[in-house]
Formats: sequence, structure tokens, C-alpha cells
Amino acid sequence: MSAEPCSSSTGPTISLLTPNESRRIVREEQHRRRIARLVQVRIQAKRESARIRQRVQERKQIELTRAKHELAEKLREEKQKTVLSLKQQLHDSRREAQKQRTSSEWQDRQEGFMKTKSKRQQHEEAVRRHAEALRAVRSAEERQKAQSLQQLLQKRRAVAEANARSRRKLPTRPVASNACETSLSTEAHDPYPPRSSALDRLERAI
Repeated sequence: MSAEPCSSSTGPTISLLTPNESRRIVREEQHRRRIARLVQVRIQAKRESARIRQRVQERKQIELTRAKHELAEKLREEKQKTVLSLKQQLHDSRREAQKQRTSSEWQDRQEGFMKTKSKRQQHEEAVRRHAEALRAVRSAEERQKAQSLQQLLQKRRAVAEANARSRRKLPTRPVASNACETSLSTEAHDPYPPRSSALDRLERAI
């Protein structure tokens, strides 16, 4: 197999080589070019991989930034909700405490009013019982006085009747003189004649 003619620049050199050397040089050149293409392909692949990694990193960074913003917004909303909930709970607690305090004050006022009313009723009841007791005592005293007066009158009536009976039992004296008549006349008309000592003691006992 004869050597193929080359370009003018390498023609004199190749023409001096043997066919085997020419084939070897051609194979080496083809290998070098193939290696160069592989290297170029690898470099391009690395560059493309680098660009892809960069785009992925940028996308991840964007997603991370967006996630951070979303998380921060969510945390802010949760914090705001928590603050509002705590404020509402505090307001409800204060309102409930105020309600309980108002209810307690009202209950205290009611208890005080009931105690005052009970004391007033007890006082009125005591006054009523005292008045009834006074009326009962006065009535008893009046009855006692009436009974005592009635007994006194009965005793006086008994004494008067006893005196009358004693006078009727006395013997009749003869008229001696005018003085004696006057004395007897006065004694007969005297509404309270002399009484015996027994009758006096009985009246003093009464």
C-alpha cells in the first residue's frame, strides 16, 4: 500500500516516511485528536455540570430564602395569634374576676342587708315581747290590785257586819240624863263606832 500524498507543508516530510510510519503517525494523530475531543467533551461536561450545579444551588437558595420568609411569616402569624389569644384570655380572666368580685360584693351586701334585716326583726320581736310582757305584768298587777281591793272591801264589809252584830248584841241602858241621851244619840248615828281590839287587829292585818 503506497503512501497517500499530503499537503504541501508536510509533503516532503511524509514522503520520506515509510508506509508503516505514516500509518502510525496517522493513528497517533487520530488518537491525539480523539483524546483532545474527549478532553474537550469532558471540559464541556464539567462546565455544564458546574452550570447545572450552580443553577440547582441558586434554585435551592431561592427555595431556602422563600422557605425562610414563609417560616418567618408563619411564625409571625403564630406569634400574633398567640398574643391575641393571651390578650383575650387575660381579658376574659379579668372580666370573670370582675364578675366574681361584683357577685361577691353583691352577695356581701345581700348578706349584710339580711343580717341587718334579721337584727331589726329580732329587735322588733324583742320589743314586741317586752311590750306583751309589760302588758301581761300590768294586767296581772291590775288583776292583783282588783282582787286585793275586792278582798279588802269584802273584809271591810265583814268587819262592818261584825260591828253591826256586836252593837245589836249590846244591852240597852236606861236614860239617865240629857247628857247621856246626847251621847247615846251620837253613838247611834256614828258611822264608825268604836271597835273592839280584835276587830282592830283584823283590820291592821288586812
